[in-house]
Amino acid sequence: MPKSEWRYVVRMFVFMVLYVAVLWWVVAASHNGGLPDGALLYLAAAAPAIPILGAIWAVLRYLSEEEDEYRRFLRVKAFVWSTGIALAIMTVWGSLQQFAAVPPMPPMYPFFIFVVCLAIVQTATLARNR
Repeated sequence: MPKSEWRYVVRMFVFMVLYVAVLWWVVAASHNGGLPDGALLYLAAAAPAIPILGAIWAVLRYLSEEEDEYRRFLRVKAFVWSTGIALAIMTVWGSLQQFAAVPPMPPMYPFFIFVVCLAIVQTATLARNR
């Protein structure tokens, strides 16, 4: 595995662990009445977005570090497919919510859906093009 790809995997892993940890803390604090008041409440509620921004940075950093144009192309292709699949899933869910009384999608699901799609598509893309 090239160094740029290894760094990408490590960075994404770290940001995903941070995302789960921060989200877990915010959800647990919310359920237990442990969220702070005032301005700190807004900071706590927005905290799960910080690792998401880190993951976006990790993707952009990988694209600038990868020297092999073909590998970079494969990764961009996987990102585009993952984005499209995630948007399609969320659009179907929205239509079901609007017309079939399906409950609304929890706000933390879109990023999770995208990351799962990305993992599946990247794995398939890299396996197919080895």
